[in-house]
Order: sequence, then structure tokens, then C-alpha cells
Amino acid sequence: MNRLRLIGIAATTVAASFLTIGAAFSTPGGEGKSFAAPTSAKPIKIAFVTNNASDYWLIAEAGANQAQKELGHGYQVDFGMPSESTVAVQEAMINNYIADGVRAIALSPVDAKKQTAWINKIAGKVSVITQDSDAPLSTRLAYLGTDNHAAGLLAGSYILKALPRGGKIEMFVGSRVAQNSRAREQGIRDALKGSSIEIVDVLDDHADASLAKKDAADAMTAHPDLSMEVGLYSYNGPAIIEAVEEARNVGKVKIVCFDQEKATLAGVKNGAVFATVVQQPYKFGYDGTKLLAQLALGNKSSLPRNKMLFFKAVAVTPSTLDKYVAELNKETGYSWGPGN
Repeated sequence: MNRLRLIGIAATTVAASFLTIGAAFSTPGGEGKSFAAPTSAKPIKIAFVTNNASDYWLIAEAGANQAQKELGHGYQVDFGMPSESTVAVQEAMINNYIADGVRAIALSPVDAKKQTAWINKIAGKVSVITQDSDAPLSTRLAYLGTDNHAAGLLAGSYILKALPRGGKIEMFVGSRVAQNSRAREQGIRDALKGSSIEIVDVLDDHADASLAKKDAADAMTAHPDLSMEVGLYSYNGPAIIEAVEEARNVGKVKIVCFDQEKATLAGVKNGAVFATVVQQPYKFGYDGTKLLAQLALGNKSSLPRNKMLFFKAVAVTPSTLDKYVAELNKETGYSWGPGN
């Protein structure tokens, strides 16, 4: 039922990281301190766990692969994608990791409110950080990822650019209770305050891509005067694009979304997508894995004082697409762009 994936050592070209973490594992907040890799014959186990299974996480996995290569045989890195985006499935996966001897875990909580007590419990057994989505009231050691409210503000600025005269929009997301989606939604709402743009609804598809497409199609039927659809999770972009294209509404119903799935980047290229706000999941995987390696040895010197490690989100538009795809391909070692 659980999808456990052991990361192998991949020959991946890594771009310069936002966090400077070399072979000695020095990070901001560590005040230049470093420590040696483990020398025992038995590898130290660490795990990086997502909150769903989507192509977005393949970029994070590429980062974790590179970190595994640099860490060497002293570590075993497990990269886990839950087969379902539910609290029960994610917690079962992580409990299995802990039972298997994992010492440090990075997770993206499915529902921070419901999982806070559980995170506190496992944090008493292993070192825990959150990534991608936070559980700020828990005892996790740090959050690594995007400032999601700022990312929402950025998305909102492009919604305003696309609809200078106002209009009706509908938003779609995999979980309205996850901390990252709540922050993104609030950022968009804050950006749109005082404008002539009306948010007619926000639909939760529970990380079901087929439901996401149906919701996007139904929205255009329910609101024939809809001006835009906005996707907050990575797979929402492709789902919205399909629905808008099948309804022959490209151009009439504009699209602003999140993340860099191939179909989303293709939508930017062909004009279906006005802009997509992209995060840096490669760095989540790379820097998160390097930090876990330190925490697994009890070294907390690299933890930031404010417990936050932010990576800036940027918007990809037709004018910036080619440069962005070239950088992404170089970073991950994949062919990620439109037409690849």
C-alpha cells in the first residue's frame, strides 16, 4: 500500500544551492561549524516524505539523489511518496520508517492541525523537520521550503495583471487544511483586496487529479462568465489546462497556477497559462537531505535561529520560460521542458 522508494546514487548535475552545504555539511546558522561523516559499517538511515505522489516531487527526489551521492555510503536515504494523500497513509509510512531505524525525517504534513500531536510524539524518538508545508505549532526542529503567503501574494499579482478590469475567478487545491495551501490562499486574497476581482469559490479535490479536472470543468459550466481558474497544487495546473482546452475556452478563461509540471510549462508555452508560480523543490530535497544527515548524528548547529529556511518562489511566464527550463534541466538532469 505504501510506496517506499530507496534513493540510488545518480549522476546528477547540481546547480549552486541557496544553502551552501559542502562535503563538510556547513549551513547558515551553523557559524562555520562542520563535522565528519559517519564511519560505521552500517549506514545511518534518514527519510524524506512527501504529502502526495505527483511529478512535482520528482524534482525534490533529484535533489535528494544528489545529496545521497555526496553523502556517500555512510547514509541510506529513503524517499517516500504516500500512495494516498491522507493522514493515515502518511503516518503509517513514517511509523514504518521509524520502526526500521530511521534517525531523522523531513515530512510535508497532510493536515498540520490534526497531525501536530503525532509529530510531537515522533519528534521525541527521531529528529523531525517539516518541508514544503509546515506544522508550526509542533515541536519540529525547523521548516524548510517556501514562504507560502509570499508565494500567494506573487500569484495574486499575476492574477491582477491578467485581469486588469476585474472578473470572477475560482480556485482549486488538493487540501484546504494543509498549512501551505491555507497560506497561499490567504496571500492571494490579500493581494486582491480592493480590486474588482471576485473569488466565487475554492474547491478541495483531496489530491485527486481526476476530481481536480472535473471541478475545473464544472466551474465553467456553473459560471459561464468565469474569467480565470487558479490552481494551488502542482497537479491542479495540468487538470485546469485540460478542462479549459476541452471546453475551447483558452484565452477566455485565463489560468494562473503553481509549480512546474511538464504540462503546466507546456501551457505557459502555448499561451493557455498566463503565469505559474514555481517553488524550488530540488533544494527541498538536496538541502533537506543534507540537514537530515547532520541531525541524524545529533548535530543541530545548522538549524536557523528562527527555525525557518525559506527558498524564494518565482513566476514563470512566456518571456522567462526558456531560461527557466534550461536551468531546471541542468539542475535535475532531466528533460523537463515543453516538448521533451
